[in-house]
Amino acid sequence: MPTLSQSAAKIVRIMEAVSRHPSGVRVADVAQELGLNRSTVHRLIATLARDSWVTRVGNTAMFTLGPGFLAFCQRAVTGTNILSTLRTFARELTEASGETTHVGILLNFKVVHVLQARSTRQLGIASDVGAVDEAYCTSLGKALLARCSEAVLAHYLDVTPLVRRTPNTIVERRRFVDEIARVRAAGYALDQEESSPGVVCLGVGICGNTPETAIAMSTTGPSSRFSVRRAISLAPKAREVARRAAAALAG
Repeated sequence: MPTLSQSAAKIVRIMEAVSRHPSGVRVADVAQELGLNRSTVHRLIATLARDSWVTRVGNTAMFTLGPGFLAFCQRAVTGTNILSTLRTFARELTEASGETTHVGILLNFKVVHVLQARSTRQLGIASDVGAVDEAYCTSLGKALLARCSEAVLAHYLDVTPLVRRTPNTIVERRRFVDEIARVRAAGYALDQEESSPGVVCLGVGICGNTPETAIAMSTTGPSSRFSVRRAISLAPKAREVARRAAAALAG
């Protein structure tokens, strides 16, 4: 029976192998690359996937590094970096809205929350750092997709089923394309209780124009307090904060 240290060493090697294939790699290819037993690699990757250290690429048999590993890396980073820069602006948007602000990126066309500035209100809505959500029904996801090209958006819609999560979820492809066009024109995205009943979000893109580089932020609250009208009224402030965040990152 392998010892804990032997298993840990294999996990490190597997993570390194997966990291060398940003578009995804199959279990069999990892096993061959490392000279390890295929069933052993399959078992260890299944363990890593449970904690989101690796994640499956869509409905394929390939895996990439996942949001759990991303969150771990973020916690390990110290000093001045992108996240510490963005945290300042996320807190500013939280102060303006009174609601929790999230910063997100796209990973395999899923939204990954990489930073959070919590509201001090008793009834607040927040997602943990490293949490993963769909792009099509969230303001973060819409803001991120709006920064990408039409070709990327078309590919996203080709590979992503638009599943109804609430009565307000947009599930028709043409309507969603029109929605992203509206986001681009207005400079902000809305989640009008499309992801979860009773939750409204306002999202704005920050920078990047590809799925790998796009960054956005959103502020989220209960619809009883953070209404769609309130979100829209906050949009000019959110756009202004996002512009200054982009300028700070460009440095």
